[in-house]
Amino acid sequence: MTTRQSDIELTGPSVLDASRAGRVCVDESFETLRQVELRYRSIFENAIHGIYQSTPAGRFLNVNPALARMLGYDSPADMIASCTDIALDYYAEPLARAEFLALLSGRGVVQGFEVQVRRKDGTTIWTRENVHAVSGQHGQLLYYEGSVEDVTAQKQAEQALRDSEERYRNLFQNANDVIYTMDLEGRYTSVNKVGEHVTGYSQAELCQMNFAQLVAPEHLPLSRGMMERKLNGGETTTFYEIEIVNRAGARVLLEVSTQLIYQHGRAVGVQGIARDITERKRAEAALRESEERYRELFENANDIVYTHDLRGNFTSLNKTGERATGYTRAEAVEMNIAQVVAPEHLQMAREMIGRKQAAGESTVYELEIIAKDGRHVPLEISTRLIFQDGRAVGVQGIARDITERKQAEERLRQHALSDALTGLPNRVLFTDHLHLAVEQARRHPEQRFAVLFLDLDRFKMINDSLGHTVGDQLLVTIARQLEGCLRAGDTVARLGGDEFAILLNDIAHFDDAIRVAERVLRELKLPFNLDGHEVFTTASIGIALSNNRYETAEDVLRDADTAMYRAKAEGKARYEVFDMVMHARVVALLQLENDLRRAIERAEFCLHYQPIVALTDGRVTGFEALVRWQHPERGLIQPAEFIPVAEETGLIIPLGRWVLRAACAQMKRWQALSPQHGQLKLSVNLSGKQFAQADLCEQIEHTLAVTNFDPRCLQLEITESVLMENARSIVPMLSRLRDLGVELAIDDFGTGYSSLSYLRRFPIQTLKIDRSFIMRDDDENREIVRTIILLARNMRKDVIAEGVETPAQLATLRLLACAYAQGYLFSPPQDVAQTEQLLKHALDPAMRLLPANAECVA
Repeated sequence: MTTRQSDIELTGPSVLDASRAGRVCVDESFETLRQVELRYRSIFENAIHGIYQSTPAGRFLNVNPALARMLGYDSPADMIASCTDIALDYYAEPLARAEFLALLSGRGVVQGFEVQVRRKDGTTIWTRENVHAVSGQHGQLLYYEGSVEDVTAQKQAEQALRDSEERYRNLFQNANDVIYTMDLEGRYTSVNKVGEHVTGYSQAELCQMNFAQLVAPEHLPLSRGMMERKLNGGETTTFYEIEIVNRAGARVLLEVSTQLIYQHGRAVGVQGIARDITERKRAEAALRESEERYRELFENANDIVYTHDLRGNFTSLNKTGERATGYTRAEAVEMNIAQVVAPEHLQMAREMIGRKQAAGESTVYELEIIAKDGRHVPLEISTRLIFQDGRAVGVQGIARDITERKQAEERLRQHALSDALTGLPNRVLFTDHLHLAVEQARRHPEQRFAVLFLDLDRFKMINDSLGHTVGDQLLVTIARQLEGCLRAGDTVARLGGDEFAILLNDIAHFDDAIRVAERVLRELKLPFNLDGHEVFTTASIGIALSNNRYETAEDVLRDADTAMYRAKAEGKARYEVFDMVMHARVVALLQLENDLRRAIERAEFCLHYQPIVALTDGRVTGFEALVRWQHPERGLIQPAEFIPVAEETGLIIPLGRWVLRAACAQMKRWQALSPQHGQLKLSVNLSGKQFAQADLCEQIEHTLAVTNFDPRCLQLEITESVLMENARSIVPMLSRLRDLGVELAIDDFGTGYSSLSYLRRFPIQTLKIDRSFIMRDDDENREIVRTIILLARNMRKDVIAEGVETPAQLATLRLLACAYAQGYLFSPPQDVAQTEQLLKHALDPAMRLLPANAECVA
């Protein structure tokens, strides 16, 4: 302390003495202070913990070496120079300084303040600080003084402990097994959630229970024995299985692992882990049963069962395998597949093993093995890989002796090239022979051949009317006759159904083919006596002659087939030789078919109507609807050109539906024009393809409903040939149409082969006499017409004569008492507008289409 001179009173010797004494005291005080300061400085410099002094503004005044080292600085001076702002440079979190000051301002001292501080390299450490404020004489704050202890290791240990405890809690609660603890008296002290699920009791309930309340009575001695053994210095960890009884009374089998819990070296309880193995035990029992069943199946199977490793060394063989191979099981397990599989099949067997390893799929294949006695045994083998721990270690196979099947297949193979019914070569063998002939002719053009494609006429009618047995007999008989018409080197085959083909090899002249065709036609015209029936049939034959443009057997058959269809179109019971004109016609028909398909989509069709006239007074009683095709390029196409194509391709079905609906709708409009037109009838033709539809009646009924057309005014025309070819199946359909009120007529009557017995069976109201009988005016045709009219009258059926073109024909029909007629004499088929004009004139009695005296036509 400094004393001002003005404050000292100087008086004589006593003052001097006092002054001397004072100086001695002061010197002693300073020495004491210096010693204290040296001790403090030594403590400050050599302290283990960090010590610092800082200004209230946040700058370090002094730091000891321990703190500088703790924070990674080279020296205290380095730290003071670097940390210019304690809040920013010292504390890792800026808020920590504010929190620290808040505590310090309130208390003046802070004890055990834990905070993260920043080291020189930017890393942080945890510290614990004790700080107090140092004030002056007048209470003003001079600086802060604090000690710093590095508690990073302690913090890390505490965090590790918390993490460990958290992991234990997670493991305890989320383990798949039951985890529990109990005291040495057997009282549960903790149980996890799995324990709740297994026992049915809550954790709280379990912690009020003793293990004796859970363990099945017969397992209690075991459980207690395990506890006593532990306490008496036995195994520290024990494993055993016990049963408990859960809350629902069900038994649960547990696999238990327990160990003692120690505190201060003394056992205080037991910790256990228990796994519910109820399902596993059931699975093990099921596995044992399955293995036993497998052993029984393995030994007693009717098939060969074997296993081998991936190198092909056999590891097992059942009794059936012993019998099939002649090797005992002991012999087999010393052998490799290479010693058993036939040499020609060994490579395939090895490939199957390799493929199986690559793909892991089951495979089925056939191979031959060589038995101990040298026999070749064909086997059908199904194999799969054997896995252990997810790795393929071998192959299991099931093999069946297929010797009998192979023998049967060989017999079938021998029959595969022949027709089962007739014994003739079939299409496959015939095509093979024809292929050889084509190749031979290409190499040697002078070696000619010909193919005759033969199709029986009316075979379907014979089959339907006399039965399949007679039909089959007819096919067999014809086969024998065809064989008799050929030379030794020729081939006759049945291609299917009623189609036959003949290959004439190495013919000298193409006329030879025509002579064979004529001979066949003569033979087939003779009657056949089959099962008491005299059967007549004919055939249509198409002939294709060899030439250098043929490259395949199929080309030849195609052209012969084309020629055969031409023969049918020309009247049947004849032959036709294929030529390029015929080919061009086929191409044209194909084009017509394509155009026809588009025409249906584009609605290019229209209807023309031809009146049906009462011959007594010339009244128009109805119209026949006739379809026409308005081709965008070719103009109006007549039905004779496109209807056969529509029939053959099936397009007649959608076309027929359109015709019926359009005609009914139009006639309904005409009937509404006048009460006199209300009874006009509409005639529409139906094809054979339409009658083949099972829902034809439903279609017609729907059309009548949609157009609101009276079914009694509708007459459906069916040709005689369609009726006879579908005699059995068509009667129920016709009966249903009649029940609807629809009238039915036989079109072109007299050109077919219907018998009176069949005619009686059909619910037909009208017969339409074919135009061929009307147009040829001679005694024979007049007699046929007279007979048909008389037949119809006796059977109470109406008659309409078609194709009436001259007054003479009209006079004849009136003389024969024919009731109705249609033809160009009255009116050609006309479009809708022309027909409407005709109807207007028909209302006038003076303009009837037929005068009463039949001398002229209006």
